[in-house]
Amino acid sequence: YNLNGQIIKVLGGPIFEHVPGSGNNLPLLTDDLIHEVSYQGNLITAQNKYDLSETTSTIEYTVELGKLINRKVKSYTYDYETITNYQYEYTSNQIIEKKDGALYRTFYFTGENLTKVEQILYDNQTGQISGKIDITLSNYDSNENLLQGKYFVNGAFFKAFSKNNFRKFEKIQYNYIDGQFVESGLI
Repeated sequence: YNLNGQIIKVLGGPIFEHVPGSGNNLPLLTDDLIHEVSYQGNLITAQNKYDLSETTSTIEYTVELGKLINRKVKSYTYDYETITNYQYEYTSNQIIEKKDGALYRTFYFTGENLTKVEQILYDNQTGQISGKIDITLSNYDSNENLLQGKYFVNGAFFKAFSKNNFRKFEKIQYNYIDGQFVESGLI
């Protein structure tokens, strides 16, 4: 923490390691990940450093009056850089997240807690909708969520939107077939 009581470094967190011979990445927790955070006005910058990976990332969060307005993700692999911009639009009980201008996720709230995230999946070649993922967050306790508003803490993004702590997390994937979402199962 700095002198203002703000988080400036987080040690450890989730990473994704490639599984040889498969097209999959396995989520792992490691103490080797270093997450450095800096503050300048309403801009919060988080930089992930992991010595065992060729990829580093810097994420800039714009927060106004406690609300996430913009998130800019810069990833660096060797000499290649990718930049992805996320914008957030608020209504009374939902947040629309756009990724580079296209609808990406919708966050649904009950009271002051995030209860559902609907993520739209697009075909990489055609750009057409190919499916969606529904994430349900439930079984909330009545304790104060110490990560509320701390969008920049690695692995706590969804948790940062809620007043209390969820204890159940469920993901269901759907395929988009003939204009309808058809459940394909739990992930």
